[in-house]
Amino acid sequence: MKRIRVLSVTLVVLLSLSIATVSTASAASASRDILAASSFPSVPTGYAYGDYASIVTLLNKSIVGPTAPLALGCTTPTGTITNSSNISLGSLGGSGRVQTTITNSRTATSASVQVSSDIQNLTLLGGLIKADKIHTSVSSTATAAGATSVNNSTFTGLSLAGLPLNPGPNTRRDLLGLGYVILNEQIGPKNGLNATSISVNAIDLHITLGSNAGSQVVIGHVNSGENRTVLPVVATAYAYGAYASGLAGPVSTTFGPVSPSKIGCTGGSNQNSTNGFTSPVIGSSGSITSSTFGQITSTGATATGQTTISSLGLLSLLITADNVTVVAHVDWKSTSGGSRSASMTVTNGKVAGSPLPGSPLPNQRRDLPGIGYVIVNEQYGSNNASGATENIIAFDIHITQSNVPGFSQGARIIVGFASASAISY
Repeated sequence: MKRIRVLSVTLVVLLSLSIATVSTASAASASRDILAASSFPSVPTGYAYGDYASIVTLLNKSIVGPTAPLALGCTTPTGTITNSSNISLGSLGGSGRVQTTITNSRTATSASVQVSSDIQNLTLLGGLIKADKIHTSVSSTATAAGATSVNNSTFTGLSLAGLPLNPGPNTRRDLLGLGYVILNEQIGPKNGLNATSISVNAIDLHITLGSNAGSQVVIGHVNSGENRTVLPVVATAYAYGAYASGLAGPVSTTFGPVSPSKIGCTGGSNQNSTNGFTSPVIGSSGSITSSTFGQITSTGATATGQTTISSLGLLSLLITADNVTVVAHVDWKSTSGGSRSASMTVTNGKVAGSPLPGSPLPNQRRDLPGIGYVIVNEQYGSNNASGATENIIAFDIHITQSNVPGFSQGARIIVGFASASAISY
């Protein structure tokens, strides 16, 4: 079950890449909506999708999905959200229809979240696995007395190699000449006075033999959780060394994130260090260390994201630096509201042959001849009475020219990213 935990974390990290670029105005609006509904101090978590596959074919590896992904943000308003799509598993085949649903509820004395992935008419591996309906469902509830989670999943018309099944939690079946499958796979529940969580996969298929050995398919994933807090406020942070999209490679169009570090809505601390990265088209770096920290106290909240990169050389040494550090920091006080700050320091930095100061001014644009442009020390965020969010990117590279080797026009490279948020609800 450790592999599934890693898979879920990876998906959440990838979703966070897109969340990081969204305007913080909507988060502040969500905070006010929740505050108007109730002030019960608990942060819900929820995530669902229909299918996700890591497919190995000879020497190639491709990722399919997640299909119909749905996630709660730290300050998502109460109510119900849905998503739907057809099941698609690339070269492994498969068919069906999925709808994902998350319902976030809150009263003056409790908070709860229900997450489901409903799949109709599933066919997998040429009919080896079939189901008329799979209702993967979990729920988490928090009150003053404690927090609990429950698996409410049901299977209708499920069959494996023609044999009907009604699986209990963590039912494993071997697949002759193929591998094995875990049905109704359940992680948790982890229940306590202040926090609870649970995760369920309807079908977790591992292919260990044949031409697709090393492949994994997850059908019907859901997870939910509730975390009570000292105050109705969230503290979260995220940082990584490098990420790129729009690559022109034959297998994957993305790269990274490298050395990601992330903390959830209720704070904590995390750190990730790597020896760096090497890409024939992006460039290379020395060691990368990303760290995140957040804390909620009786009077407010604080959060910090930080990334440090050594021996950086990008785009055939068009951008270089001996050392780069970016820091994003936020505070929120119940008496004074939110405040934010960001900083970038660089040692022996150069862009297109021009030296960079040790502390570059924010949002400086430099042209990259024949490639596009880069924004150095890019900063964006907001702060008001409801909270604060800060984001910083050391080098935000935009490929605007056509026929740049290894890139599609419109590609983007982010190097040295950090963000932090402290928002009341």
